[in-house]
Amino acid sequence: MMNWILPQTCLLCYQKSDQRIDLCRDCENELPFITHACLSCGTPLPIHTPICGQCLQQPLPYNNTFALFTYHPPITKLIYDLKFNRKLVNAKILGDLMAKYLKFEKKPDYIIPVPLHHKRLCERGFNQALEIARPIAKKFKVPLAIKSCKRIKHTDAQAMVPKNKRKKNIKNAFVIDANFTPHSVVILDDVVTTGQTVLELARVLRDNGIQKIDIWCCAKTVIK
Repeated sequence: MMNWILPQTCLLCYQKSDQRIDLCRDCENELPFITHACLSCGTPLPIHTPICGQCLQQPLPYNNTFALFTYHPPITKLIYDLKFNRKLVNAKILGDLMAKYLKFEKKPDYIIPVPLHHKRLCERGFNQALEIARPIAKKFKVPLAIKSCKRIKHTDAQAMVPKNKRKKNIKNAFVIDANFTPHSVVILDDVVTTGQTVLELARVLRDNGIQKIDIWCCAKTVIK
């Protein structure tokens, strides 16, 4: 009834949407979904391959990764406009889509949106990972851990750093409250490329005694 009275408008084709988000079904069906991926790092794989060769050789400090899309258009524009043009409605769309397709056996104790340094937060005015996480946390009734994890190092944006220097750029960037000791958490980010940011945050969480760490991200960059 509400969709009939106040119809949504698709942000991609500008037609009326019969869904509760500003995205029509036709445009949703055309999005670059990842249909099968490495359970560990989220890299797209052939359907009968559960773990990629790199993760078999060098296990990661977290358990599983869920990545909904490859980082291709129009996801690239939705995320760019969210981060740099303050289109916060995109965060609601992306969060609702993640919540729609997420599958997990047991709810985590907390969702940790990857934190921004306070200087970056002041520049941008919001944390895009937190905004994407809000509809997911609401749907599954999982609390958001916002104050328990802080970014204390003002790093260059990872996307602007050469891939071979991203590990050094993000090293020692996070601290965890010593009293934050849940059994299981999810690290949530908008885009995972080389994975150095979630790797570093997962390492700090492991050092704090957290046993199960999963990664949820909106998009995964496929590095060829």
